[in-house]
Amino acid sequence: MCGIAGYINQNPRLNNQDVLTKMLDKLQHRGPDHQTQYHPCPNIHLGYTRFIINDIEKGDQPFLNETKNIACFFNGEIYNWKEIKEWLVRRGHHFKSECDGEVLPHLYEEYSTDFVKKLEGMYAISVLDLKNHKLLLTRDRIGEKPLYYAISPEFFLFSSTIPPLLASGLVNKDLDLQSIAEFFTFRCVPCTNSVLKSVKRLEPASVLIFDYGTWKLSHKIYWKPEICQPLITSEEKAIEKLGNLLFNSIKLRTDTDRGLKIGTALSGGIDSSTITALSRKFQKDRDLHTFSVHVKDDPEDLDAIRTVVKRLKTKHHWIDCNTTDINLLPFIVAMMGEPISAGMTIPSYQCYKEAGIKNVKVLFCGDGSDELFAGYSGRLIMDGILKKWDSFDAKTRTNYLRERPILAEKIKSKLNNPSLSVLDRYAIWDDDNCFDLDTRAKLLQGTKISDLDPLIRLRELEQLTAGASHENAMLFMELKTRLEGFMIVILDRTSMACPVECRSPYLDSKIIDLAFRISPELKFAKGIEKYILRRVSEKAGILPEKILWRKKHPFSGPIKTWLGNLPPNLESLLSPRRLDNYGFVNSKFVSQIYKEYKTGNQDRQTRIKHSDLLFSVLVLTLWLEIFLQNRSVDELSTI
Repeated sequence: MCGIAGYINQNPRLNNQDVLTKMLDKLQHRGPDHQTQYHPCPNIHLGYTRFIINDIEKGDQPFLNETKNIACFFNGEIYNWKEIKEWLVRRGHHFKSECDGEVLPHLYEEYSTDFVKKLEGMYAISVLDLKNHKLLLTRDRIGEKPLYYAISPEFFLFSSTIPPLLASGLVNKDLDLQSIAEFFTFRCVPCTNSVLKSVKRLEPASVLIFDYGTWKLSHKIYWKPEICQPLITSEEKAIEKLGNLLFNSIKLRTDTDRGLKIGTALSGGIDSSTITALSRKFQKDRDLHTFSVHVKDDPEDLDAIRTVVKRLKTKHHWIDCNTTDINLLPFIVAMMGEPISAGMTIPSYQCYKEAGIKNVKVLFCGDGSDELFAGYSGRLIMDGILKKWDSFDAKTRTNYLRERPILAEKIKSKLNNPSLSVLDRYAIWDDDNCFDLDTRAKLLQGTKISDLDPLIRLRELEQLTAGASHENAMLFMELKTRLEGFMIVILDRTSMACPVECRSPYLDSKIIDLAFRISPELKFAKGIEKYILRRVSEKAGILPEKILWRKKHPFSGPIKTWLGNLPPNLESLLSPRRLDNYGFVNSKFVSQIYKEYKTGNQDRQTRIKHSDLLFSVLVLTLWLEIFLQNRSVDELSTI
């Protein structure tokens, strides 16, 4: 694991190697063990910072082919590297290390830009092809590892995160107003854009080819989930297929140095409990560490966690998340590198930090299950029911309402309009990740982004769902917005700030493809979210009944408590003077709801809605202060 960065100058006579040094300094937290710079030509400067997992002695990058005209820097893990290496050796290639990344230049020699189709893993890769004057950038299929780039007539830059690009001093800081509008809808900037006009996020499952001879970019997609396949409706067949794939995914990801400490992030839910139980099967002869965050005033998960720990005999570590931990927010925003509003960022970071302190370098996580198997996305499957509501008889309607009481409320909403597009329906349903649209309108009233359509750039995604079932179309939107732009970003940034390598077995590409084949009725059955995953664990006999059928409990920090007791340094960021300086929100409306929030003069639902909104305003303002005004984290953290 590491951070990677590169700088190519159009004019070799204007060479400035200091640019790369500044960029790599901003990636030190992602790779504290080692740093290397590579300057094969006067105008080409590549480098990385290393977090050592395997082969301490011979694992330095760049990885080179035999003739040294292909050089690779990469961040991540290639899980099927041993199989690939065996094939390459038979083809006559030679290796110097036991690092997974060494297969990359040789595989590129064999398959050119299609080499990435052979990989199973999480990765962001740069390949310098000196013979053909090309730099290739690529990311894994679902985007677990990040990569950003910027281009101008004078330079091309790339980096694992945005801060190194800003540190180069070459990137324009003009904000993308459309991205700000999207942030106040999805609590992140989805798809290929960033909060800055000049910086783009490389799309997952894509290859970007920069010809530095002609100074031209080309781009292609190498994978996308098959969303129009015939559905599996047999429960037993779905259990068998998902069980086998999940078992193999965890087995592939547990192939690590036997002396390496590994663990899981355990919340007590079905996702992380299943991962922990299956991981234990491959770690019978050594400790399996588990890490859990106890969020103050939220004791619901504690008993479940204790049950799993006792059953699986793990070496457990508790971490407390308290009301004062809101003071970590400036640091968290700086580490995230882009504005993402989620209360879970702080306890997630605390969990991974404790793992790092205990020298547990690899953690297995349950990310992806909610989106793929109808946890949060259960509401999206219910939308398929809602679209067919008029065709159901009275008995069918009664049964659905009994199993899914929320339908009664949604029938009376804007969703009771079958002509709405997939994207519009997704935005209305996604109340876990989007703001109430009416409240959002009040927040942005009279601002420079009030008239911008936050969905306009996502219409291209909607077109990719043509021919899919309504449920799979909604799941695809969930995958491309919430999972890729929100959850995975949080996982990568909070873990690599420690650093700890997090591996997500549910995000295996074969499991993702299968998720689109499993009937919605098997994902959300009898009013139970993630039904098919629970049945897989039940059949395997790996978890007690009380864990198998336990109702989902969201993981987050105590946002409501934090916002009711903001320290002065953070409260000042919600002041009209500060907010009006940027002009992205209606400061009078923010002041009004903040005052009502502090006095407790709100019902429960309004309080939840406004706490999410206020937290998002706080996050965006912090990002602007840190990255546009160059204020230090220490200054913003001082009470």
